[in-house]
This record gives sequence, C-alpha cells and structure tokens, in this order.
Amino acid sequence: YTLSLHDALPIWPRSEVRDPAVPSIGEAFAMAAQEELARKPPLSTKELPVGGHDILPRLNDRPRRLVGDILRTLLDEAIVDPAAATREALLARIDTLIAEAS
Repeated sequence: YTLSLHDALPIWPRSEVRDPAVPSIGEAFAMAAQEELARKPPLSTKELPVGGHDILPRLNDRPRRLVGDILRTLLDEAIVDPAAATREALLARIDTLIAEAS
C-alpha cells in the first residue's frame, strides 16, 4: 500500500483562525511576484541592451543560428541577475559564448 497526500489530509491539523502575521500561500506568491518585477528583469530578448546587430559582426564565419542561441542565453542570465545585464557586460559575454561555441 502506498500512502498518498489524499490519505494524509484528514489527519492534518486544521485551524479555523489564521494568524494574520503569517501570509497565506496566495499572499506570499503575490509578494514574491511583486519583488521579482521590481527588479525589472528583461522579459524578452528585445528588452536586452544588445541585439543581433551586436552579435552578427562578431560571428565571422560561424552559423547565424547562433544569434538566437546567444540572445536566449543572455536573456536567461539577465533574468537571474538584472543588475549585471549592462551593455558592456553582455558584449563581453557574447564574445565568451562565441568562443565556447567554436
């Protein structure tokens, strides 16, 4: 027999009165979402301070499909740390990514 969450629900302690100092799951999620949006991460590759026009001249004879791959990688990294997503830092990262693709 495998115990499931459904089996455990009836024995969980329930409190009719919720502590107002402890946010509900919905409130905690909303607060976390607001904090994340306050960091102003780029939400698309178009919001990055660099674009394909910065990558293409650096590619030389490498495949142009790398442009999209590089932009998606830069976006992923900028979402994690928006403060480090400056134009200069991303241009340096482009050179690193192109070198790694070789």
